[in-house]
Amino acid sequence: MGKKILATSFDGVINHSINECCLVSLNAYNGINPDSFFRRPIEPKEIKLVKNTLVLRGFTMLRPLVSIAEDYLVVLKLIEQDVDGVYELLISESKEKLNPFLREFEKMKNEISKDVLKNFNQKFYQERKRLREDDLESWFNLQEPIEENIKELRKLSKEGFTIYITTSKDKESCSLLLDKYGLDFVKKENILSKGDGDIKKKIDLISKKESIPPENIFLINDILHSDLGEIKKNGIQVFLIKGGYSFQSDSDKAKEKGIKILERGNFASVLKN
Repeated sequence: MGKKILATSFDGVINHSINECCLVSLNAYNGINPDSFFRRPIEPKEIKLVKNTLVLRGFTMLRPLVSIAEDYLVVLKLIEQDVDGVYELLISESKEKLNPFLREFEKMKNEISKDVLKNFNQKFYQERKRLREDDLESWFNLQEPIEENIKELRKLSKEGFTIYITTSKDKESCSLLLDKYGLDFVKKENILSKGDGDIKKKIDLISKKESIPPENIFLINDILHSDLGEIKKNGIQVFLIKGGYSFQSDSDKAKEKGIKILERGNFASVLKN
């Protein structure tokens, strides 16, 4: 088969980041709207106080809507706008309770001015950088490695796969966490991050750099991007992993597009064969 490339999401495959992303998002939102939610920045040591609030639980439930940092603002506004709806969603976890949020997400995002989205995006990454630089260990502790998936990536690396990271996360954060988790088999130049375009653009960059047939490129994603179907049509082998940041119904939607589902912590043998 020749050289094989595995491009994988970072959060949802390697890194469990929901607490960090929520805290950074809340603080970025507070930066543009001081009257939002807790009306002050939240520090890492306070995450346990926030963990069981409707805000964080709703944020976790709606996390699959997020593709890029500015989407976190839309999620927070959805929670702010319909607290009762979020409460009902958390109780039932039914598709019927989720559907209104799916419909409202794109509508609300289109209604928020580009300047506001840009401002939030800037504050989001500034806040993440502040947290890292103020107390790196506390920032690390907001996240945790997904060990069963890391084990599978190690196997694939030993089998000759070249591993790429395809993420909307910033490169510095990914690099620090890869070092923290001991993923020394991932080269830093193989981290395609927030400045490298959407997932389709990232795969195009990999294809051009490696100059290999598309069927030798494997993509593992943690959420069902709309671009995945098109990427698959171009010959890339595309997979959605269970246990990532996707809705339960996304597995059925993925199958309809011919996208295979990978079991968390048990995928190396599937990709090798």
